[in-house]
Amino acid sequence: ESTTGVSDEHSQFSPLLSVSPNPVGAARAEISYTVRTSGATILSLLNALGQEVQVIANQQLEPGAYSAVISSDDLPNGVYFVRCSNGQFTATQKLVIAR
Repeated sequence: ESTTGVSDEHSQFSPLLSVSPNPVGAARAEISYTVRTSGATILSLLNALGQEVQVIANQQLEPGAYSAVISSDDLPNGVYFVRCSNGQFTATQKLVIAR
């Protein structure tokens, strides 16, 4: 798990993020994330250049644990990043698609 854009003193507010399986060899991957503060939360998939490929979720969420499933069928093999943004806090997790 890697977190970006959050200093250690604010890490209790940052979203926790994991991807399973990783690397993705099948058609689907599950993204689990924990939101620690209420507010607009955006879960998105970025390519290796940082360009948004897909918005997975964009909604108002209360603190709690959530999950989403993404399909890798239409994505070429490569390195991607899953980004979860909640207010001023952002977590990023590397995702590798290798079939």
